Amino acid sequence: MGPQLQVVVEEFILKSGSDDDEVRTAARNDLRDFIEREEIGITTLLVVVKVVDLIKDKKVVEVREILGIVNDFTPEEEQALRDEHPWAFED
Repeated sequence: MGPQLQVVVEEFILKSGSDDDEVRTAARNDLRDFIEREEIGITTLLVVVKVVDLIKDKKVVEVREILGIVNDFTPEEEQALRDEHPWAFED
């Protein structure tokens, strides 16, 4: 997955967990528009769908573990994310 696609997918995952219907709809539209604009192939799209299914409804710590992501945020950056998106860190 290219870096630009990764960013779009990460934003989609983050926004799709929102309680706001408009935010979720915008996230779906952004992802669809990106796929169409970049002419993403079906294989890449299937990989994206698989990853989304794999991490759906998971908390940040679980997603990091599943995808092998090392947390490189400073404690201050991590707290800012927790403050901005508390639902993603709930137990």
